[in-house]
Amino acid sequence: MRRVFLPLFLILILVFVAACGGGDQSAPEDTAVIDQDAGSSEVVEPEDAEETVAPPPAPAAEEPTATPVPPTATPEPVQEEAQEDEAVITAEQLASLDDLDSYRSTTMVVTKSTGDDELAGESRVEITSEYTRDPMARYMTMSYEDLGADADASLDEETIEFYQIGDEFIGNLSGEGWIRIGGANTPFGDPNSAFLTNSGVLFSNLEDLHRIRPDEKINGMASRHYAFNENSMALWLGTDTSKVDAEGEVWIAKDGDFVTKYVLDVVVKEGGGGPLTIGLGEGSMHMEFELSDVNSDLVIEIPDEATQGTELAGFEDEGFPTPDGATVMMASAEFLTMASDLSVEDVLVFYEEVLADLGWTKNEDSSMSMGGFTSLEFTKDGQSLAVLITEDDNTGQTQIMATTE
Repeated sequence: MRRVFLPLFLILILVFVAACGGGDQSAPEDTAVIDQDAGSSEVVEPEDAEETVAPPPAPAAEEPTATPVPPTATPEPVQEEAQEDEAVITAEQLASLDDLDSYRSTTMVVTKSTGDDELAGESRVEITSEYTRDPMARYMTMSYEDLGADADASLDEETIEFYQIGDEFIGNLSGEGWIRIGGANTPFGDPNSAFLTNSGVLFSNLEDLHRIRPDEKINGMASRHYAFNENSMALWLGTDTSKVDAEGEVWIAKDGDFVTKYVLDVVVKEGGGGPLTIGLGEGSMHMEFELSDVNSDLVIEIPDEATQGTELAGFEDEGFPTPDGATVMMASAEFLTMASDLSVEDVLVFYEEVLADLGWTKNEDSSMSMGGFTSLEFTKDGQSLAVLITEDDNTGQTQIMATTE
């Protein structure tokens, strides 16, 4: 999306130590008493004493004074609360949403630019996400809406869908077609986009968080409530920011130390908002996040429409042939790229044989092979297929690219 920035999932935590004490303690009853009426320093034992024993000489008696009594131990319920608050929660624990069995989340971001930059005007982004740990699966939608009065009608609203099952990633940009990306190349595997699925990476300086009482429940989850400002986000904002003010509130689950909700407001006065507000030179951002359905019976499956939408045209039924051990890097209805450990010559032989068996005719005049580069062209039922086979000098693998028209 041309004028969209990717919102960040903001998360924080504070270590707050609470302790209190107090109470009264009475002096023992069986204590000695000075008999001043006797005109001497005699000590009179309590009435039930069996005999009287004279004490050694002592200075003139004075009126007894009350002695301060040390406070009693902190009552047990308060002690338990203090122990709970003393638990140290690290940034790593805070960034632990993926340790849950499953969850749903929603994120809403409204950005307003008051300067002359690429985000001029006002826009809204809304993200919904689902996740399961076993089997590992994600589903995410991102919708964009231009709220400006002079918004381009073609950009009024756009939507992106993402599915990930294990190492298989499939996405669709605004209905323009499904695309499949393999394994480590998925956006979710990129450290720079980790905030899309793990908002805890945004926070540092957790000691700057301030506890707000009472605690609250967010979608049934008992949560500690904190307030924060830009100091708690210093590491993420880094040096790419200028005059940025931020304030917000965050709720952290008591059981699990993960974020259940947050609300954030950022004001960029001048300079830049860094990774938090990419492209925003002057303006504001409001963001809200909420977690729900934690450890519920979620099931995420890639629909047949999406899977079939990434098959190369002409191979929807059987799929484009893949050499043993080859890895699909990217695939759609129009093109496909793969990496193989086979040599260029072996891959050439593979496609000449298997495509002939599938009814494709090789066009000898348009095909060529030279050193580590091979270009093949095939036709079938009015469709044309081009296959490029090259050696990657950096990896030593054979790269395969196929396109159809």
